[in-house]
Amino acid sequence: MKTLDIPRDQWRHFCERLSDVHRGSMVTIQLDDPEDGERTIADNEPLQSVLFDDQSDCCNDLIVIETGDRGERPTQHRIIEPVHIRLKNGENDRYNHAQILAESGTTLITLHPGLNPDVARDLAYTRLAQR
Repeated sequence: MKTLDIPRDQWRHFCERLSDVHRGSMVTIQLDDPEDGERTIADNEPLQSVLFDDQSDCCNDLIVIETGDRGERPTQHRIIEPVHIRLKNGENDRYNHAQILAESGTTLITLHPGLNPDVARDLAYTRLAQR
């Protein structure tokens, strides 16, 4: 299985681009919480947005993922103090999984359909290439 690590200085770009590229696509979100164990947050729901927030909480960075049908109140998953973001490929050489390790546990986002390798690399490295 191939992986792409998303550099910390690219997290905002990654979240913005993932929202743009995958909005409306189906996602499953699972959380492995050290205290509460594994649980499913969203099961094959449309992605509304992914937001990296390093401003509203002076102590912690946040990633906020919203899922659900348009026009309805979204299901919201907040990832507190992310440490590492990694894309993993699966079926047909597409990147189907985003793994986010954080203080609040490990979140696994399964993307349906997965990202093609060129888009996945763009999510990770666009700003690096522009420097």
